[in-house]
Amino acid sequence: MKKGLAAVLSVVLTASLLLNCFSIGVFAQDDSSALEEQIVAQLQQEGVPADSTGESAETEPENTPVVSAAPTQEPVATAEPQITATPEPTVVPEATATPEPTAAPEATATPEPTATPEATATPEPTATPEATATIVPDRLSRQVTEKELKQQIEDLLEQSYSLTEMTEEELEESLKEIDAIAAVPMEMAEDGQADPELQDMMTQLADAQAAMEDMRMALQAKREGWLDQLPQTGKENSWRYQNGKRIDAQVNTLGLDLPDGVSTFSAGSYWGIDVSHHQGVIDWDAVKAAGVDFAVIRCGYGMNLTEQDDKQWSRNVSECERLGIPYGVYFYSYAMSADMAVDEAVHAVRLLEGHNPDLPVFYDLEENRQLVLGNSGLAEIARIFCDIVGSKGYDVGVYASLNWWNYYLTDAVFENWYRWVAEWRSSCSYNGRYEMWQYTSKGSISGISGNVDMNYWYGPLGANEKNYEAVYNYEYYISHNPDLSGYTREQAFQHFVEHGMAEGRQGNAEFNVYNYRARYADLMDWLGNDLRSYYIHYKDHGKAEGRDAQTYCRLSRYQGQDYSAVYNYDYYVQNNEDIRNLYGYSDYLTIQHFVEHGMGEGRQGSAEFNVYNYRARYADLMDWLGNDLRSYYIHYK
Repeated sequence: MKKGLAAVLSVVLTASLLLNCFSIGVFAQDDSSALEEQIVAQLQQEGVPADSTGESAETEPENTPVVSAAPTQEPVATAEPQITATPEPTVVPEATATPEPTAAPEATATPEPTATPEATATPEPTATPEATATIVPDRLSRQVTEKELKQQIEDLLEQSYSLTEMTEEELEESLKEIDAIAAVPMEMAEDGQADPELQDMMTQLADAQAAMEDMRMALQAKREGWLDQLPQTGKENSWRYQNGKRIDAQVNTLGLDLPDGVSTFSAGSYWGIDVSHHQGVIDWDAVKAAGVDFAVIRCGYGMNLTEQDDKQWSRNVSECERLGIPYGVYFYSYAMSADMAVDEAVHAVRLLEGHNPDLPVFYDLEENRQLVLGNSGLAEIARIFCDIVGSKGYDVGVYASLNWWNYYLTDAVFENWYRWVAEWRSSCSYNGRYEMWQYTSKGSISGISGNVDMNYWYGPLGANEKNYEAVYNYEYYISHNPDLSGYTREQAFQHFVEHGMAEGRQGNAEFNVYNYRARYADLMDWLGNDLRSYYIHYKDHGKAEGRDAQTYCRLSRYQGQDYSAVYNYDYYVQNNEDIRNLYGYSDYLTIQHFVEHGMGEGRQGSAEFNVYNYRARYADLMDWLGNDLRSYYIHYK
């Protein structure tokens, strides 16, 4: 019995110690007296002195003197069923299961090494900045130097300039790296202020990030089928823009040598500029005085919304028209579907209304997001835009970089339109046909603040065949003007525009300038003998008005007066050999001679009127006019 009780006490003591003496303290307060009396009674029955229970009391806690003797009885463990079956032994596992023994591992289970794998978990090279980007404000504890950080940013900027060549995975890694760098404190300069160079680089990096995010959105939209819902902010992202800011002013993105000023490598072509709202308010008088031959003006971008008209379009086009600067137009595309291309064409036509560009209307294809359409998709949106704008009577073309022309705009449909190639170097290396070349973005010209794009145009300036088709046809012009035999199409048209119209040469079977001038007194009184003006009037207005320029008719008016009653061209040249020899090729010079000299000399200008007979027949006229022969002609008519 004693041995059983000793075993029980031993178990109770062990459990109490494991519970940091909490349990035994409670036990001593509630049941210690009763238990002590029970134990003493049992021991006395066994013949053990009552005071022997306190032998080892000094080695136990103060409030557990009764259980101190239990360990000496542990070796004789005869279990008593009702006592050893108590749940106390299962309390021990419950006690050891408390989180306190595992608390130490918890403290040491969150070491920095588990954070390190998160930073270095991505094996890609672009993940490195993530670890080094966690720079603390204390300069002595920084993990990278300023030079290293700047190099990381330069590398990322370089990647962003070739954005369309990056895979989606590379794009994501670069964006993660940018996010990490963006968290770096800017107090990098010695004086504790932000490093100006680093601050500028961070601004550029933010623009590059916007370009990357836009491309990521386009890729997602393609996968999920909402390309036509991509936002159009007007902040271009292409090979020359990031977040609407020109990057070419800072970086030569093509890695090529740029020409100094205007080179002679394109002698024989025309030299001009292309502009948009990016150039701000332009002093066009100064631009014209600087000697540009032409300008290409952006009219708008994207959907047919007034807020997406170029902010400087109206002013720029009206200034070019006022100053007589030949101009073309370009429209910046965001189209991602056929419907969007239709809307963009309608937008351009709205802005072109009332204007007659001398050069084509170009569709500007360069937005990075559009490359997700593939080559066939790009060809389709270009076809839609050019067909609609072209149907309104405008010549059309496409603008793109050399890279796009070589690898993306390869469909045969592009042969139908003018090509404008952007390649910033001393010569254009595009092997296909092209009519305009943008050779630098770093041009400088009076009247424009900052850099401006410079171009060479290789076609005729101020005109194009399609606009002149009412008065000109290449085959007719060559066949009826033997002196132009061997002229190329461009050379022949250029001759017609610059010389042929002024010389009165017939450009097609439909229009004869002499018949047109002679037939319409209102035009003759207005335009006089400026032959070129009759061609322009007919193509721009006369044909639409239904005026006849074919029916044979000789001039009978001069300086607002009709002399048909006293003058006929055929009669005058046939009966005045000297006049026929001098002016017979020109009915204008012939009537001019008759009015200014012939009447005064009494020359007969028609079979109907003889001045000498008229004077002799009417005494009243003779008494009034005397021998002033010219007055008799005027009186009769």
